[in-house]
Amino acid sequence: MKKLIPKLMGGYLNAAAWVAPAYVGKLGYEIFCTPLAPKVKPHHKVFLDTAEQFYFTSGEVTLRAYRWGTGPKRIVFLHGWQSHTYR
Repeated sequence: MKKLIPKLMGGYLNAAAWVAPAYVGKLGYEIFCTPLAPKVKPHHKVFLDTAEQFYFTSGEVTLRAYRWGTGPKRIVFLHGWQSHTYR
């Protein structure tokens, strides 16, 4: 089944590209370039609620940040595609 879904998706995109190439281009971009947001589980929320939460803007994007502790040293952790703060 895992191999069938990508083949069906590819077949659909290839066939539809003959009829509506602009639409398929946008659809392909959304499918392959948009991360899926993982669900925050209850034990993740318990941990994240222990932090000071704040927001900041970078360019046109508003980002959420968390702060734990008040020591003199600072560490920045960044996470990427299809991830979330708990990880």
